[in-house]
Amino acid sequence: MAIIRYLHLGLTAACNLNCEHCFIKEKDSKELSFEKAIAFIDVLEKQGLTHIYYTYGEPLLYHRLFEFSKNIRLKGIYQVLMTNGTQINYEVAQKIAASGINRVMVSIDSSIEKKHDMNRGKQGSFGLAVQAIQLLKEQKVNVGIASTITKQNYLELAAIEKLAQENQIQYISFLACREQNRIACPLEKEYIDFVLNSIIENKQYTFHDLRLIPYIKSWYKNNRITERQCAAAISANSCCANQTLTLAPNGDIFTCDLIDHTPIGNVYNIDLNDFALSDLLRKTNMKGCSIV
Repeated sequence: MAIIRYLHLGLTAACNLNCEHCFIKEKDSKELSFEKAIAFIDVLEKQGLTHIYYTYGEPLLYHRLFEFSKNIRLKGIYQVLMTNGTQINYEVAQKIAASGINRVMVSIDSSIEKKHDMNRGKQGSFGLAVQAIQLLKEQKVNVGIASTITKQNYLELAAIEKLAQENQIQYISFLACREQNRIACPLEKEYIDFVLNSIIENKQYTFHDLRLIPYIKSWYKNNRITERQCAAAISANSCCANQTLTLAPNGDIFTCDLIDHTPIGNVYNIDLNDFALSDLLRKTNMKGCSIV
């Protein structure tokens, strides 16, 4: 039986920003059916689902998000909210704290306000993101920073780390940017050294970059990192397509939301009462991926 542990869930395609690295082509007000999403999750739960990541457009623009997350909390599934932070005020921070969401990842792509705002396509977005972090921490919410590594900011990782430390944040998700189904982040010495130091110091950083695996193996072979550190780093940078599904706001189902390829199904066209995940996964086509 196929086991799906992770679901990237797009409840809405709507977004109030226009990020340069965004892979979503159609940013409209299309919303996924609340009932269809819950029914699909009910099926995946029986087949090993442990984590849901709210992503796609800006999840906080989905008008039933907190009703949805409270429903998911009853299932014991770990929930991660990926947000640009601009929609979070004191009231919203309180709602998040009571919603059953386990972690909130606020997007920050530069420690320099002007550069972050330019990348996000809206002046003031940096200040709102930092404010969101502070408001969430006041509510005792588990907060991390999500940073997309691009050709423009790959030399700024230490500065982003410093910003995180100044805000008492330990967890950072560095996502190597994809362009045309390829990892576009330069594989330069500064980037590689930063990764090595983060592993040696047991920092809670992830990079989602398969290109790092040969380096990680080499570091272990040369006794620069421990066996445990090596195993954890390889796991964190490996492709999870065989354990992951993405459900888009229009109902399309993908095995990966980082590459352009044909969906393996649509939740509106599937009989969830007679749903065989293994049959659906046989349609998986990773032909568009140049990474794995």
